Amino acid sequence: MGFLSLLWRHRVTLVISAVLAAVVGLFFGLTGPITFTSTGQLLLPATDPVAAGGGGNAGKPDASLVGIQVKTYSDKDLSGEVRRALGQDAPLLNSIRAVRLRDPVFYRLTAEAKRGPVARAAIQHASDAMITKASDLAKSQVEKLQKLVTERLGPLDQQSVTAAGEVITKQTAYESLAAQAKSLQGQIDAAREAAARAAVSGKGSSSTGSAIAGSVQSQLDNLNKQLIPAQVAYEQAKSKAAVINAQRQGLQDQVQKATDSYLATQVSASLAAPPTRPISGRKLKLATMVALEILVSLAVAAASIAWLERRQVASGLRGRLRRNRGRGTVRGLGAPAPAQMARSRR
Repeated sequence: MGFLSLLWRHRVTLVISAVLAAVVGLFFGLTGPITFTSTGQLLLPATDPVAAGGGGNAGKPDASLVGIQVKTYSDKDLSGEVRRALGQDAPLLNSIRAVRLRDPVFYRLTAEAKRGPVARAAIQHASDAMITKASDLAKSQVEKLQKLVTERLGPLDQQSVTAAGEVITKQTAYESLAAQAKSLQGQIDAAREAAARAAVSGKGSSSTGSAIAGSVQSQLDNLNKQLIPAQVAYEQAKSKAAVINAQRQGLQDQVQKATDSYLATQVSASLAAPPTRPISGRKLKLATMVALEILVSLAVAAASIAWLERRQVASGLRGRLRRNRGRGTVRGLGAPAPAQMARSRR
């Protein structure tokens, strides 16, 4: 309560200090440089078109090569690229930042400049630069993949032609043996049928038909021993050709998938919304500066008042002590000596 009473007694001083501080704060706030801020949200699915599942999805980090390279570019080289694009207005740009959001396909672009149009232009240039960089990196990956696939498809194409020829050869051999076996089986069936008719009708000899059937059956048995290996060889040739064709198709599908991903990125990469209207935040900055000035001035004034009041009290106490000592000394000089007091008593 004593300190508050002290401040109340010097309220005029405090008010004057606050007014002077507010004037100083307004002066520096109005005469200081103005900074305009503009923001934008960039949709950039900068995933590696070659990486299978390496790109970032919603809520998952982008660990692909292209995603990492784009992030590094935005941290180190984006500012210089935007300044080159601004040309003569480059000195008016204070800063440009690109921050990847939690959803890795989005970047938040923030530009600060001494003029509002420059801040908005910086957002647009930053968006174009990042899209171009991501496109170049993704295109490089697709071209590298196409080169590797072409190198691997050459031998596979030769193997495919060889395997196809082998399949035709094995198929021809198998079908020839199968046709012979079918023909022999037909002869056996006809001979057995003739022998059966002869046995029933009594006309002709049934033994002749049986002998023919037995002779042809021996040929068929020998042919079947060749037919089974020929069928196995034919199936193996088809399986080998299918594996080679599957490898070729897989490589071609991989190139097609990477190309589709690259094209989809080109179509979807853009600013989600135009750059925001530049704001300076001057009023907030001015109010903050004035408030800080007033608080500091009041704190300094209160401390000064307390110090001066304490010094004044201490000075008064020292003066009173000196006066008390002075009075005691004067009394001691005017008092009669003990010898004189004794003589006077006699």
